[in-house]
Amino acid sequence: ALRKNMGMVRADSIELFIKADKELADMLKKWATSIKEKVGALRIDVGTGTSDNYEFEAREAVKGRDFVLMVNKV
Repeated sequence: ALRKNMGMVRADSIELFIKADKELADMLKKWATSIKEKVGALRIDVGTGTSDNYEFEAREAVKGRDFVLMVNKV
């Protein structure tokens, strides 16, 4: 859905940054390689900081845990 909102198709390559609280970020870092493969990202970063270098941003929540997805089309 995120690619669709950006006007992209599944074949388009992306860079992904996931911003989350420290506990969630630490957990997601363990799964970064799997997430990267699943979403077709060329690069993935997970952390608590912010970046203004991304074209698109989406706030999401899963099981009450908030996080932000930041994406660039490559």
